[in-house]
Amino acid sequence: MMTLLAVVLAPPLAIGGWEEGHAAFARRDYRAAYREWLPLANSGNAEAQLNIAFLYNQGLGMPPDDRLAVQWYRKAAEQGLAEAQAQLAVCYFHGRGVAQDFSEVYKWSMKAAEQGHQQGQFNLGALYAAGLGVPRDYAKAVSWTRRAAEQGDAASQLNLAMFYSDGLGVKRDDVEALKWVLLAPRQIRDPAIGMPASGAPDLLAEARAARARLSARMTSAQLAEAERRASTWMAKPEGSNK
Repeated sequence: MMTLLAVVLAPPLAIGGWEEGHAAFARRDYRAAYREWLPLANSGNAEAQLNIAFLYNQGLGMPPDDRLAVQWYRKAAEQGLAEAQAQLAVCYFHGRGVAQDFSEVYKWSMKAAEQGHQQGQFNLGALYAAGLGVPRDYAKAVSWTRRAAEQGDAASQLNLAMFYSDGLGVKRDDVEALKWVLLAPRQIRDPAIGMPASGAPDLLAEARAARARLSARMTSAQLAEAERRASTWMAKPEGSNK
């Protein structure tokens, strides 16, 4: 079953304490980052609230505290910050710091997805594929997953590849499946700032395994066409995606 995963911190803001916290995070001085961001979070800054939540969620510079992570994610989510909405959905999905509730996963994922947020769109795709909180619907799963994949979300690209490989919600197409498998590793950047959640799947390993499975049943012409499609693909951002 496809899982939901937490991902990145918010981009820098030109306000006092923010850049200092961002620099501290980059050098992995998480306690210093916390000290810089907490006053901003307490004053109502949604991006700082998101980052405080992330520190608690991952146990960076302090013991992990899922309950406090949820509290801070919710504060930012209720202000309309798409990243916080998507991550609050992840907490509800896994039952971390809050009771598992797939209707809440759907609610917060949809709020994020409608802003063009990749994680929210990925979440919806996973819910529809698994039939969690909504009736299983592979066509809707493909639609939401494709929107995130077209923006450059690696996990969504791998899931979209699976749909094409297995013919779920879309006509089976090994060439298109391999195209998305080839693209996924290219989206994974240096994790010094954007960190995956602890326990998140190893997307590079998944991509290698998927590539091997697909390549074994494809002709040389099909392999070449998949490479060509991947080489000409360009990301198509939508909305604020923040």
